[in-house]
Amino acid sequence: MLLAAAPLLAMPAYAVNYVPNSGFESCVQDVPPASWAAVGAAQAKCDGAQANAGVFSLALSNSSVAIAQAQSDCIVVPPSTLMQTFRFAYRTAASDVVQVALTAQSYTGTDCTGSNGIASAGAGASFLAPISTDGNWHTLPNVTALIDATTHSVRFTASFQVSTAAASSIVHFDDLEFADASATTTTTSLPGATSTSTTTPGATTSTTTTTLPPSFPGTGSAASECYVTFEGIATGRLDCTDGDPACDTDGAANGTCSFAVRVCVAQALAGCQVATVTSLKATPTKLAIPLPAVPASTPACGAPASIVVPLRRNGRRPGKASVTFVAKSDGKPKRERDVLRFRCVPPAQP
Repeated sequence: MLLAAAPLLAMPAYAVNYVPNSGFESCVQDVPPASWAAVGAAQAKCDGAQANAGVFSLALSNSSVAIAQAQSDCIVVPPSTLMQTFRFAYRTAASDVVQVALTAQSYTGTDCTGSNGIASAGAGASFLAPISTDGNWHTLPNVTALIDATTHSVRFTASFQVSTAAASSIVHFDDLEFADASATTTTTSLPGATSTSTTTPGATTSTTTTTLPPSFPGTGSAASECYVTFEGIATGRLDCTDGDPACDTDGAANGTCSFAVRVCVAQALAGCQVATVTSLKATPTKLAIPLPAVPASTPACGAPASIVVPLRRNGRRPGKASVTFVAKSDGKPKRERDVLRFRCVPPAQP
């Protein structure tokens, strides 16, 4: 009974790392990273002093509690998927840390309801791998797990345990991976962002780097624009020529355009007080766009989505699609509505 995250739509054969913001590159120094939040008295913040890869890592501190935890957003996952890469990198110089772990909690519902089991990778007290507190980065060996047929969503927890709660200790986490076993490297390019994930069956290495772009706030009232925002796009009307690598993420003139978008809620925007986003819907629902978990009163994002728009009339005419997002809040205004319009254009004929 295991778990995973929302796949890139229409690209099921590609290797996918399901951990949201897995390298903590969607970060601002000394604030919690996007898609992650500390649990209880623990503290979680972005740290750019010494990342394992990229610019930032997650600095998790226990604030004098025995176990410190940071949890991710809820992520939709495909059932019955082999996760061959389940690991993370950590570093700590705190000698009282006796265990570090990355846990995947699985659920039968797509919104992280209906507990269905857990799987963990880690080092120290409950694991075969010994823990190191030498202050250097250490990457754990892969753990293989199978998401069972009843699992439809997962939430990740990065944690550490100390031998005594008297001291305040810090553990840094980076390069979290919970990836399927497809022997494929896929690169998803968003305007101002690139995410690359490589996984090979039987291999012991896999790398993921992600840099996220600024958000597009939509076209609603300024007082409610922070309710739902979008990463990877700069406007609500997107035109793309089939095969243009600048906007078509499948990279081929194959009769379809794949638009990469990520949906976020409760982002910090000037002139908008988010309160709590109580609900979020995207229609048409058949696109199965990964949405962040709600209710949410702090910034959160869903997994990247690939919205596929086919050309019409055997590839001779443009194809169009639109997606409507409605977010509701317990603040004022009560509602934000945004529409994204996508247009796929045939390549020029020689």
